[in-house]
Amino acid sequence: MTELLLTPAEAAPLLGGKTTAATVRILCAGHKIRHMVTFGEKGQARYRIPVSAIDEYVRAHTVQRGRR
Repeated sequence: MTELLLTPAEAAPLLGGKTTAATVRILCAGHKIRHMVTFGEKGQARYRIPVSAIDEYVRAHTVQRGRR
């Protein structure tokens, strides 16, 4: 089964807060989030982020509240 791939603009709201498409592109370029790269007509990188990568990133970067 093929997994749904999101553009940075589609992925940004799923990461929460005030995350922008530019921030998602920075995460992809820095290999901080799992992604695929395709290339546009003029050779520019176009990032596609699997939905499961969003879940992985959020889980890995969520701070758990400590127990008292």
